[in-house]
Parts: sequence; C-alpha cells; structure tokens
Amino acid sequence: MRLIHVSPQQLTIGTHLNGYGVSNDPNWQVIYDAAAQPELLARDLVTRWYATHTLVATVVTEAIYERVRRDEFPNVPSRLGSAFACGRPEAAMYFALLYRSGRPVWFYELSAQEMWIADMKGLNPSIELGTHPIDVALDRLKQRAKAYWGSLTQDEAAGFELPEIVLPQRGQVVRELTPPFMP
Repeated sequence: MRLIHVSPQQLTIGTHLNGYGVSNDPNWQVIYDAAAQPELLARDLVTRWYATHTLVATVVTEAIYERVRRDEFPNVPSRLGSAFACGRPEAAMYFALLYRSGRPVWFYELSAQEMWIADMKGLNPSIELGTHPIDVALDRLKQRAKAYWGSLTQDEAAGFELPEIVLPQRGQVVRELTPPFMP
C-alpha cells in the first residue's frame, strides 16, 4: 500500500514524522493529558470558543478518541504521537480539500515499519460539535470513536473507501509527490 502524507509545510527527504507533524514538534501532550477527562475539556473549550473552530474540534475529538482507546481498545496504537498517511491518491486529495482547503499543501510518500488502517470518514470532528448540544455531541463522538477503533486493522485489503493509515512507529519522508501522484 502506498503511504501518501499531506503536509501543511515543506519537508526534507528523510524527515521522521510523528503526531501531527515533524518529530521535533509533538505539541499534543495537552490532548494526551486531557484524555483523562475529555468532557471537561470539551465544555471548557466550547464555552470559550465556537464549537466548529477547527482547533477546538480537533482537540476535543482527539481527546475523546484517546479516552475511548485507553478504556476499550488498549492494544491498538494511540493516534497521539503517530504519523498519518492516506492509502490512496483520492484519499489524500479528500483530506487536503477537507482539512487543508485554502492553504498550501505538499504531498509526500512515506516509508514505515508498522501501519494500522482505519476509515478516514469515521473521523470528522466538527460534525458533532457544531450541530448538537454539547452532551449529545460528546456522546455521538464517543460512539464514532468506538466505531473508528473497532474498525482499525492491519489488513491492507480492508477495503475502506478513504483509508487513513496510522503509523505508530513514525513515518519517514521518502520523496515529494505531485498530484496526480506520479513519481
């Protein structure tokens, strides 16, 4: 399976990635700590900022997903500290359009020692937080998290429409790609 990483910044060939970016900048300890009580984090952030604000939605979603993983799926790798890739060119374009729209992006092919595959469509944070009261939204996010973690597999033939590749042992940039992802 081809590993295509969508980056908001230019990277050097050989760079090692981890949680949400370059290994030198793993700025997600806050989420890891908040996973102990993501409901409190959500209420605090949502009362101070608009719920569909991308950063708020991402932080709350990742904290809830991490909490569900710890409680119910402790044998699968955490998203926090992992690098991410898309399993197909159309999944990379979908991700770029949905999460990086209006901003420059670079596409890179990665190599990795270990990978887990999930359905990227099971992870859209602002859907729940922007359209439901906070208690309902948090409950729905927990259900989405259970479905996401329950679908996680190492089977490359899993057949997800938009496969998201979770790389717990990091990924390394092999080369830059240019859409339509020809070498």
